[in-house]
Amino acid sequence: MIKINLVPQDVLDREVQKQRIAQVGVVAGVVVVLLAGVSYAHWHAKVTLQAELKVAQAEMEKLKDAKNKLDLAKRRQEDVKRRRGILQELLSSRKLYPVFMSDMIDVLPSAVWIEALDSKNTSLESLDLSISALAQRPEDVAGWLRALNSTSTGTFKTRGQFSAAVLGADITISELQNKFSLKMKYDAPR
Repeated sequence: MIKINLVPQDVLDREVQKQRIAQVGVVAGVVVVLLAGVSYAHWHAKVTLQAELKVAQAEMEKLKDAKNKLDLAKRRQEDVKRRRGILQELLSSRKLYPVFMSDMIDVLPSAVWIEALDSKNTSLESLDLSISALAQRPEDVAGWLRALNSTSTGTFKTRGQFSAAVLGADITISELQNKFSLKMKYDAPR
């Protein structure tokens, strides 16, 4: 079959050109709408995220304040615990020394004089003692050691207990006085 076109080619070309312009316009419109939609989505996400960031930052500031207050409270609590421990140690040690000195006087012979006494708390109820003393005779030193050791066996009555009494190596014996050192432990009564 033969097709005869009576419309001039110019008109046909213009129609095809209009149709292509319309197609390009539609495609360009769709692209513009898509770009606008994507841009709006990005802008909306940005605005939403910025709002969430501001809320999160405000919450973070509140949490920082709360954390600082909590840290301060913890430091205060540790200080109070430390002070309480010191006070408890002082209160428990307060009764240890008078009892210790009373027991020391009870076992100290009249012929022995203490020159220096150094005590160190090993616990709340015991002391490590280092003593430098003078005695008239070596027998007085021996008598004092027997008295100290008898407090642990119960033959010599004291409230506390002396133990591990050991003479030091620096013993000086002369006619007038005998100088010696002694290390021992004292346990308070329970």
